[in-house]
Amino acid sequence: MLVRLRDNPKITILSEHDVKQITIGEVVVVDKEGKENSLPADWVVIAWGLEPVSPDWSGRLAGLADEIYTIGDALQPRDIASAIYEGAIVGREI
Repeated sequence: MLVRLRDNPKITILSEHDVKQITIGEVVVVDKEGKENSLPADWVVIAWGLEPVSPDWSGRLAGLADEIYTIGDALQPRDIASAIYEGAIVGREI
């Protein structure tokens, strides 16, 4: 699936970036050197990797987007099958 995402010209995948702001049609990201970059965006998916996130992460994102979905271990630590299932359900909803 990652190959299909990378090969899709409508999708931009960024690593080692933080989201600073999400507005209608745009996301502002900050790279590891602190440089800000504004990108056009209809949808933003944040995947913070393999380390657990603090329970208040969705509170930190409040106001950045109209809809925020919490899935996988960010919701509750479980197995990969649960995260994949939740991702599929949310993907169909959006």
